[in-house]
Amino acid sequence: MTTIRVADERAQGTVERFLEIAGISRASGQEEGMGRWLLAWARERGLAAERDGMGNVRIDVASSAGRESEGAVILQAHQDMVAAPDPDGLPEVMLDADGRTMRARASTLGADDGIGIAIILGILESPPESHPALRAIFTTEEETTMRGAEGLREDWLEGAQGLLNVDWETAGEACVASAGCKIIELSRVFESWEEAPGAHAYVVALRKYPGGHSGMDIGRGVPNPVLVLARSMGLGLEVLRPRLHAFVGGMAGNAIPQNAIATFMSDHRETPTYLTTLRGALLAAAPAGAEIPIGPAGSAAKATMRCLSAEDSAVFMALLGKCPAGVLKSDAEGRPEVSANVGAVSLMSAVPNTAARIVVTVRAHEERELAEWCEAYRRLGEEFGFECSAPKGAEPWKTEPSAWLDRVVAAGGLGFRAVKAHVGLECSVFARKMPGLPMASVGPTIRHPHSLNETLDTGTITETEALLRQVIEGRA
Repeated sequence: MTTIRVADERAQGTVERFLEIAGISRASGQEEGMGRWLLAWARERGLAAERDGMGNVRIDVASSAGRESEGAVILQAHQDMVAAPDPDGLPEVMLDADGRTMRARASTLGADDGIGIAIILGILESPPESHPALRAIFTTEEETTMRGAEGLREDWLEGAQGLLNVDWETAGEACVASAGCKIIELSRVFESWEEAPGAHAYVVALRKYPGGHSGMDIGRGVPNPVLVLARSMGLGLEVLRPRLHAFVGGMAGNAIPQNAIATFMSDHRETPTYLTTLRGALLAAAPAGAEIPIGPAGSAAKATMRCLSAEDSAVFMALLGKCPAGVLKSDAEGRPEVSANVGAVSLMSAVPNTAARIVVTVRAHEERELAEWCEAYRRLGEEFGFECSAPKGAEPWKTEPSAWLDRVVAAGGLGFRAVKAHVGLECSVFARKMPGLPMASVGPTIRHPHSLNETLDTGTITETEALLRQVIEGRA
């Protein structure tokens, strides 16, 4: 395990626990090893633990003497992470020279939500001297379908005085309301693939874009290279008449892509000149640090390459070009109310009869608008011959005022505030299953989750732990 010493010595134990978690492969849908590790961790400490059919893990700590009659405090986090670029790989964790900024080399860090797990386990292992029963719930597939939360048994939520979701990314805040989040997939199997001479094969790539979280970063003007590439190439369709060999970009519906690449064949005599002009235009508008290689595909394409017809290639890029994306509606203060993110695109010739895929995340604070934009995407896909999957995710959520919520805000101290966020949290699913259960989401500061630029401010871990402990110690 990597050895890292952080500047705040009080957080060292939690950081070491997080590093152990970071050594477990836990991409969404691949949490089996993480679940086994959690069960073993609990049993080594004599704590009651179980895992359900969804892979969710529950660990219980009995109350201290005199507090048996109180409802339990639920501490909740999710096991999975957005894993990139290799879902089967593990992050190589590093610490910046400041002693507090943690990141991973060329991959997502997985602090979302590995640090939440690490914090909760520390509290279970060493709870406050006086506390009610503690119930930890670690769910699966939060980053994709929320399958774990959706399949959670209601009795795991019963009898609780409140739930603390440790999956918020800004210290000094408690998230008490969030947008609904639905992931949909547009797909179509094209039948016009055929071998074509590779002498006129080209590659256009957009690399090292900032990326980010499709809810937290969507209002910050982060460019989407998938859409930039599709729309830029679309402007030159009459010249290029490209026959796509591949068009890929992004990694997950809920992450703003950092890369996009198109490989295609075009034998128009003006193609090289056009691509030079295109590269100049893309570079002029590119974010700092971006790379935009454009040119011949190289010797591997000198013989033949399997390409889509020019007509179907145009259909694919036209659909991408028309995808609503970014902030679609803002409130009076300029904060996102409705947004859409094209997070992953895949058109590849390598496997016959594989569907072209466009994965989209739609977010909205009102259920009606969430449904309307999912339907708008379905109709758009239908216009271009694409099928749309049933939306999967969570509805908008807002916790009601309560003495328990007041306790959470008071525990944060001077300047601590409750906020409404443009993200989707599992609290929305729990609220549907257990109406009236007070909930809030808290956590240390994580910047640019879901991207290769994800960082964890380890200096905010201790204050998050202190907040949780104070809420737990307080009496209902």
